[in-house]
Order: sequence, then structure tokens, then C-alpha cells
Amino acid sequence: MSDFTTVFEITGNANGIRTDTLFRLAVGLLITSAGIVGIIMRYRNRSRWPKKLFSSLFMIGWGIFWLALHLPLFQISITKINSLLDIYRNGRSHVIEGVISVKHEQPASGHTKGDVITIGGKEFEVNQFLVTPGYKTTICHGGALRQGVHARLHYHDGIILKVEIKTGQPGAAANGHP
Repeated sequence: MSDFTTVFEITGNANGIRTDTLFRLAVGLLITSAGIVGIIMRYRNRSRWPKKLFSSLFMIGWGIFWLALHLPLFQISITKINSLLDIYRNGRSHVIEGVISVKHEQPASGHTKGDVITIGGKEFEVNQFLVTPGYKTTICHGGALRQGVHARLHYHDGIILKVEIKTGQPGAAANGHP
């Protein structure tokens, strides 16, 4: 029996990134498609082509602009998550264990860097406002990585993939999920 409680573990939809990205891409594709359908319908009906063309062209332009803005999210939600899941599942992540020391706490409103913690001599930043598949729940938002808590972290390239808290500590009952 383990004396640690898992409060966060990376998954395929870590922090809701994939669901959010797919929704955003669907919005862009829907608007772009509606604009294309509008042009096709106006052309077929030969209805006041120049007057009503603007709305369809605007929808196509807006949809393409929206999709271009959200392509970086697509890269994070597919490539980055899959890569980190592979590293974690195949045991290639680093593991560190020790007592958490908090150097900086992010306020609830953000507007500054995230919680800066150290564990076993290694420093991590936990930022509630970043789009990341890793652990991001700050102390003020109920995060488990608090001063004096004994934790075990699985990480890769500064991204925390799994958080385990020693059972019986105040942070062990905290839900590390957003």
C-alpha cells in the first residue's frame, strides 16, 4: 500500500485542453463553412449578388482568422499532450520527492508569475493562467503544493505530469484538478 495520494495525473484531456481546442476549431470551421455555403446559395439563386456578398465574405474571413489564432492550441492539445503522455507512461519522466518550499505565491487574479516552489533542490513554477497539460493549480485556487507538504512529483522539461502528496498531510485531501 502506498503512503501517497495522487492529486493530479496527466491524461489525454489534461486540464480540458483538448475539449476546449476542439470546440474552438469547430466554431471556426462552422463559421467558415457557413460563409462558403452562403456564397454558393447566392450564386445558385442569382439573388442580389453584390449586396449580400459582404456577410458571407466576412464570415469566411472571420472563420479563417479565428482558426489561425487557435492553431497553437491545436499543437498543444495534440502534439504536446501525446508527447508528454508517452514520456510519462513509458517511465521516462523524472521523479523528485521532498518537502515543498514556496518562494512566491500567485494571487487569485494572476497578473504576476505563478507559484514558485522548490522540492529537492529543483524549482518549479505553477501558473493557473497558462494553457498547459501539466499541473497548474496554484495555492490560492486550492492547489496541493503548499509550504511544508511532503510531495512526489513526476516531471519532464519543467512540466509537472503527476503530483502525489504524502497521506495524512493537509494537502493530501486537496483536489489538484482545476
